[in-house]
Amino acid sequence: IQNKIFELVFQGEKPDGSETLADIKADSQTAIPSVVKGFYDGNGTYKVRFLPREAGVYSWKVTGAVEAEGQEECTASTQHGMVHTQAAILSTKTETPTFLFGTTVYALIHQDDALEKETLQTLHTSPFNKIRFCVFPKIYELTKMDLGIRIFKDTEGNWDVDHPNYKFWNHLEEVISHLQEMDIESDLILFHPYDRWGFSKLAPEQNETYLRYLVRRLSAFPGI
Repeated sequence: IQNKIFELVFQGEKPDGSETLADIKADSQTAIPSVVKGFYDGNGTYKVRFLPREAGVYSWKVTGAVEAEGQEECTASTQHGMVHTQAAILSTKTETPTFLFGTTVYALIHQDDALEKETLQTLHTSPFNKIRFCVFPKIYELTKMDLGIRIFKDTEGNWDVDHPNYKFWNHLEEVISHLQEMDIESDLILFHPYDRWGFSKLAPEQNETYLRYLVRRLSAFPGI
């Protein structure tokens, strides 16, 4: 469906070396050819995601850790696409002016389950249509608890960015999807210095690995 995530799911061998930068990509043969890199999601599962902007037939070919090809038809939808700039205003694909009224819930995905659920329920009845929150945990007055869900594998006190914690990433996606269903945009903060877990001290190459994995997983979400 136009402006909704199109996802391909495959089973294959566990990657040798980095699980974050797994070798898998898809070529889309459309009027505007594109290449989309996929990702490994643990338990032998590979995924490739794409956000179709136009209705029509899409031919795809996946190579790398998994070999496959096929063709899918994208049907038209009235759902608006990603917000973009048009002249001096924010707009959607349908050129409808978009007015964002946002708030911050920095530690949204780093609270306990009950508080997160309560927060989402409160947002559902609020006037906000944009929420800014962090990927990494943030330490400040109200969030001094230990990090419950590790973002990457913790090896002797060091974050192993080549081995993601898939439970965390799936949870992040669930929250983004839930917000999308409520017509709330996710304004993700990818880095910040308010940290006592070591994320702000990752080496440049570790930051790049983290970013590449995040983009592979999340770039097809229309609500970010």
